[in-house]
Amino acid sequence: QHLPFSQMKSHDELIDKGTGWCLALPGEVYCVYLFGGNQSMLDLPAGSFTVSWFNPWTGSELQEGEPVTGPGRQPIGSPPSDSEKDWVALVRKTP
Repeated sequence: QHLPFSQMKSHDELIDKGTGWCLALPGEVYCVYLFGGNQSMLDLPAGSFTVSWFNPWTGSELQEGEPVTGPGRQPIGSPPSDSEKDWVALVRKTP
């Protein structure tokens, strides 16, 4: 529903090594799985991006985060709660 999986590929090089995994359609959408307790920087092109958080432990609805602006390596922020657990950040180019 939120990701074009068939067009996305692994791009772990876009985040800080050892913090998680990144699946991306570069320039459009990034799905960053962060290991518990980690924060990460994401290498983005020029533009504005929304950040939403998904808790894989509860399967709850996406929770809005703070937007980010590229270009370059940008912090994607912190999960809204339980930051010691794994979280998924969904980063999408603002239309």
